[in-house]
Amino acid sequence: MTHHKLRMTILVILSAVSLLWLSAHLFELYPLSGQFVQRDPDSVLFTRLLEQSILKGKVQEYDNYSCYPYEIRHGFGPFYLWFLYHAVLVFFSIFPKCEIDPIKIAGMLPVIFTWLTSVMLLYTISRLSKRMSFFIFCCFFMLPCGAVKFISSYMLLDYDFLISFLIWLWICSYLLALGTGEKFWQYTGCLAAIVLPATWTGSPLFFLFVTIYGFYLWLADQKDVLFYLEFAFSTMLTGAAINLIMGLRIDMAGEMFSIAKYSFFQPLCIALGGVSCYLLSVLKNKSHLRIYGLLGLAGACALLAVVFREQLLQVSGFLFQKDQIHKTISEMLPSLQLRKLIYSHTNIKDVLSYFGYGIVLFPLFVFLRWECLEKPQESFLRYWITLMLLLTFNQIRYIRWLTVGSGIFLAVSYHLLWRIMNREFACEKRRIVLLLLFFLPVLVLQSVPGFFINLTVPNLPKEQIEAFSWIRENTPETSGYYDDKKPEYGILSYWDEGNFIGYYARRPSVVNNAMWGYKTMADVFSAKTEDEAFSLCEKYQIRYIYMSTFRIFSEGSYKYWSTLKNAPERPEYLLNHDEKCSDDNPEDFFYQWLRTNLALTPRAGFKTGSHFRLVYGAKGDSQTMSPFILFEKVAGARLNLAKNNASEVVVSIGLMVGEIEFMYKKSCLAKDMTEVILPYSTGYSKGRVSTDPFYKISIKYSDGSQKLAKLLVAESEIQLGREVSANIEIVGRATADTK
Repeated sequence: MTHHKLRMTILVILSAVSLLWLSAHLFELYPLSGQFVQRDPDSVLFTRLLEQSILKGKVQEYDNYSCYPYEIRHGFGPFYLWFLYHAVLVFFSIFPKCEIDPIKIAGMLPVIFTWLTSVMLLYTISRLSKRMSFFIFCCFFMLPCGAVKFISSYMLLDYDFLISFLIWLWICSYLLALGTGEKFWQYTGCLAAIVLPATWTGSPLFFLFVTIYGFYLWLADQKDVLFYLEFAFSTMLTGAAINLIMGLRIDMAGEMFSIAKYSFFQPLCIALGGVSCYLLSVLKNKSHLRIYGLLGLAGACALLAVVFREQLLQVSGFLFQKDQIHKTISEMLPSLQLRKLIYSHTNIKDVLSYFGYGIVLFPLFVFLRWECLEKPQESFLRYWITLMLLLTFNQIRYIRWLTVGSGIFLAVSYHLLWRIMNREFACEKRRIVLLLLFFLPVLVLQSVPGFFINLTVPNLPKEQIEAFSWIRENTPETSGYYDDKKPEYGILSYWDEGNFIGYYARRPSVVNNAMWGYKTMADVFSAKTEDEAFSLCEKYQIRYIYMSTFRIFSEGSYKYWSTLKNAPERPEYLLNHDEKCSDDNPEDFFYQWLRTNLALTPRAGFKTGSHFRLVYGAKGDSQTMSPFILFEKVAGARLNLAKNNASEVVVSIGLMVGEIEFMYKKSCLAKDMTEVILPYSTGYSKGRVSTDPFYKISIKYSDGSQKLAKLLVAESEIQLGREVSANIEIVGRATADTK
């Protein structure tokens, strides 16, 4: 068997094993019943948009289920949703009698594309490296490690799996174009440069690093500099031109240069990078003009800073975590934190779960000559993998760029270690023994944990599943999910829970994980009186408020809400590049009154609630509060007290939330004697929330006498805000003497 056939045989066998490896977690889900199989909020958002596109027969460009009461142009790259939608259509055109849920068909795409990325990398290595040992190492380490789980899970329909594929397609296209000289790879590089901006609005960051590498080659006067610059500017300018043309055909709703939405900003930045690479290639052989090249690049950067000043400030707030909200997002945190490494082993365990024990070989990877690839190819691949690792160390979200590329990092690192140890053994037999006794156990220890990490099913907690199911089955159905009508009301939650409400509960959320509607959430949750909160809920047509009672956020997150009071009323969230916060005490906010006091007792500027009542509590126990609760905004039944001429009136009703007893109680003195608004109906029993059969009323008079009464309040009277004074039934009297 020739070396080529042997390589292809190994490639096919290991690729098949890799596909089984990536698919292993599906057996945990079999028969894939139910919809609660993904807890990533971004994936849930795309899943809903895909389902609504299928139901309505067209790709959705606008969304009214994520930032109610607004309708927003979601602004995602136009290719991604189009691709998901048409992938499903193609499947059912081939298998018209298939009865599988279309969403479940689309849910396989992350598994398939992650596998294709690994096959593409292995094919590239097989074409470029002549060392069989290195190829075998690459095949083995291409078995998915922990880093791959960030893009490869079933139903993980965030666009990261496609972004990773396109990034590696561009990288592999350059390597193959350089190594083989075949023109075909120039075309695949152009394809990647076209589709990546049309998929991901953050693509200018990737092409910035493409341009920086070209500038480095130009300054260092490397021998492959011209080839690289020509490849870079031809692919970037092609991608920019096509996306500019696509942009002309899209209604951008006035957001022509948005960084968060697909706009002209992305292709123009990429075009600037392409022009920079072109100018560097022109100046390559004109040493006396190199200073002009540097000045030209500096001028281009200055022009970019002037024209896109606001956009770049927003980017800086995102990259350097100046934005108060992005500081709290787990995927924005460093994967390597020195303080955690010193004081806790948890951070070490996380890093090992991503990369395995091979991460300790990072210095070998960076500083030693590989010798398994030509030097230009080695330098290029080392640059990208090192860059991705450093970005991942800074913010864990960038591991989605690396993913299966971590297999190349591990293969190179362990191959370098193999070469170092191999030199100590002159005897061929000893080399084989070394391989069997040392490296095979190491390789197994490296790969097996990755299998079990990828085997885990990213499901929602059962309490949360039940909560969304209850909302879907017990709250009034809204328009807009299956048709193009405007929904009747929205459900408010903390911003990163909105996508779950929109898809799993099938109800419009006021705010979502893309931070659409964030100002609405901030305005309501930072209200300082119930009247203010009720007025805002009326304004934004909020009927329910969903809360997680166990979640606690940083004080900066809470204080930041007040800073948005005077911001323009719009659904989009603009990234902040400063660390401004208000001096308001978050403990005085509406959010804390609901979460901690359950609107049952006074707190700061809040009295016992009049318009917000508990209607659902997830299963808890007698010692802990329900982890997920739902409030309903109601008009409240009106109890007129002025005609009683009493000195004090006390109205109370007992209620159970799960297994915990609470008391709703209002006390009014003569000076405040007008009317009491009651949010709870009597005899309510639903969603683990139940109330007593009647309100207990104690009416005290100035002469010391007292009346005891009971009050029945119907659900309709609560909803319509009716007067219920006529429902009072006197059950006892007491005079000052009898007392």
